[in-house]
Amino acid sequence: MKWYLLYFVLAASVMLTVSSCSEDDSPEVPVDGVEVTACDELQMFQNYIVMTDDEGNFVERVYGKVLNEADTTIVSIGADNVEEARKIFERWLAFEPNVQETAPNVLTYYPKDEDGKPQGEIYFTPVNDDPTCTARVTYSAETPLRHFKQIDFIPRSLWPENDQAVRAKWETWKSGGITWTCIRPSAEGVPPISVYIDRRSKADENTPEWIWDHWDETGATYAYEESAKAVSEIAMEDWDAFVEHCMPEGKYGEEAYINKKKTGFADGIYVIQLKKAKLKFYTFWEVGVWSYTHHNYIKCSFK
Repeated sequence: MKWYLLYFVLAASVMLTVSSCSEDDSPEVPVDGVEVTACDELQMFQNYIVMTDDEGNFVERVYGKVLNEADTTIVSIGADNVEEARKIFERWLAFEPNVQETAPNVLTYYPKDEDGKPQGEIYFTPVNDDPTCTARVTYSAETPLRHFKQIDFIPRSLWPENDQAVRAKWETWKSGGITWTCIRPSAEGVPPISVYIDRRSKADENTPEWIWDHWDETGATYAYEESAKAVSEIAMEDWDAFVEHCMPEGKYGEEAYINKKKTGFADGIYVIQLKKAKLKFYTFWEVGVWSYTHHNYIKCSFK
């Protein structure tokens, strides 16, 4: 609490200084923000395939399904051709990925951490000599991915018939006291995505714990950056339909808070730019020191 009090005192002193220097008693606070692309690219890739806890232990699979229980490190996804498989693979990459194409559809991805340091290599390769596989993802021995070693894209005709989508696109469903909207049905190892978009009320403006915990009153956390990026890529395909089905009336917004923050001297919070699939960083000075009401927030479900 002492830290919060010190922050509040510093914030108040800055605001008073700004007010005293301005002829306007209510100057506008700049809210431009800064677009950012740096992230832990390997962790983002990992989270698209397998979710882990803080210690790196297995939690659940996201993309892909184990079709051979004798080897649970190989997961499969339905794709009838290499172009379709490549499109799925490229969704798992960073905001500005370093990818080299050494031959048609032969890709090597070089993920970096947030400081730009290399984290190994990930390979996407067409499979031309096996009718049961269209493309394959593997990675180098020094790449510290966990809980899978290979991803096979297989023809949909070989997919188990009992694996059917539960919800249709734009279908709504309720859980945890809120109404979700399905924006991507499940399909042959591709997980469904449902979203919930809303905005904190002014009544919550002076409760600092909402800023740091990224939780709302239902107990569900805001979307992580890889989930928010996936939502944005879907929204960009048909923005008008996304707004119609997913934006609450009167709460339109092209940016939404996600579960990512920066602490230290330049504290701040991140939003996803839904029409660009890019992140933007706002300092607390720009959006209000204790406020989470400047933008919508977004949550995701893969159920």
